[in-house]
Amino acid sequence: MNVKDQLNKLGWSVKMEFFEGNQQSFEFMKKQLLDSDIRHTGEKCLPEITKLDQTTKPYIIQLHKTRNVTAPKDNEGSSNRPHLYRLTITDGHAFQNAIVLPSLRNFNFDTPPGVKILLKQKTKVLNGFYILNDQTCEVLGGTVNELVHKWKLNKLMGKHVRKPQSLQECKRLLYELNRLIIRAGETREDDSIIRDWQNIALVIDRCLFYAYLLLTTSVTTGALIVAPLMKTIPIPPSYFRLNMTGA
Repeated sequence: MNVKDQLNKLGWSVKMEFFEGNQQSFEFMKKQLLDSDIRHTGEKCLPEITKLDQTTKPYIIQLHKTRNVTAPKDNEGSSNRPHLYRLTITDGHAFQNAIVLPSLRNFNFDTPPGVKILLKQKTKVLNGFYILNDQTCEVLGGTVNELVHKWKLNKLMGKHVRKPQSLQECKRLLYELNRLIIRAGETREDDSIIRDWQNIALVIDRCLFYAYLLLTTSVTTGALIVAPLMKTIPIPPSYFRLNMTGA
């Protein structure tokens, strides 16, 4: 049995590219797979969950996201009740859902994305969710550095984002937001009215200028044409007239 077949028997579904030129031992390859992003190394393997009551073979999948459904979404670590986790898991291609029962060891809300989980044969499926407990699955571990760094950064940013602490604060924030939106709308309306009047004034100004230019041109042209016609020729005095009859 070759290495790929051995891994398949354990639940791994690995691309052939992973084995090309890889001469490491079987145990070292397992460690490589645990610490690698299954989206890069894994082949599609998860079945169509809506058609299953239970799994028929083992699957090794990767944790994508954890949600504590017993706590508020903006403070999922605050609940003192027994935790019930909803997981998003992936084989690197399809994303499916699972419910973690409190009896599952080695798993909590601080388990980072990238951790590998073994879904054992005969894992129960209910309403589109894998039901995970100590009998149906095993947390294998693994550290995908890229995913862990991003997850830690998101957690750190989430702690520093100020959240509303009361209903009154929520109302105040909504009031301020609404006021800013209304003010911005009024400002835009005032600017629009000002621009409209500016355009009207520009049009009137141009019309008056053209009227003045036309009137000035007409008066000047008329003056140049009519003035010579209205000019009178003077009659010379009588003593300048010639006596045509003689002395």
